[in-house]
Amino acid sequence: MRYVVIILASLGLLYAVTIMPDAPSMFFDFAKGRSGDSWRAVNDGVMGGVSEGRLLFTDSTAQFSGHLSLDNNGGFASLRSPKTDYDFSDIEGFILRIKTDGRTYTFSLNDTYYFNGVYYEKKFTTPADTWAEIRLPLSAFEGCYLGEPSPQVAPFDPSQVKGLGIVLKDKKEGPFSMEIDWLKVY
Repeated sequence: MRYVVIILASLGLLYAVTIMPDAPSMFFDFAKGRSGDSWRAVNDGVMGGVSEGRLLFTDSTAQFSGHLSLDNNGGFASLRSPKTDYDFSDIEGFILRIKTDGRTYTFSLNDTYYFNGVYYEKKFTTPADTWAEIRLPLSAFEGCYLGEPSPQVAPFDPSQVKGLGIVLKDKKEGPFSMEIDWLKVY
């Protein structure tokens, strides 16, 4: 975190003031995300799989739930942000307030408008049925190609993000559920 210390001298007195960094700021409030340009579910059906994931906005949160299937070489369900130019070069990371079923999820960042197999990810797990604030520092994201970590992926450039995602791809068939309150940047 960045702290700025200012020393002021006035009338022979020495003062030190510590200015705290800005509090995390809201990036997306899922309770207000009902518009057509909002996040959407994308499942492995785009490549022949049969997993089912859906996004339902409630009065206060969003529900991401469904059934993960490994049939037909499937195995993922995801939420995707609108595709646009995001510049995250002035932030340290994200904070996600969620309640999950205890499975391992992945937060991903894409640097293209189209799918070329390359993205950057950070896995996270929360205790089941408990609200948690997950910190996802940009420095912890690793480059992946077609679902696997890859040292050949270009270094992550936070000024070139085109899309964000939350993905379940833990290779465990069965129902899943995540309740999302908000996503902030810090």
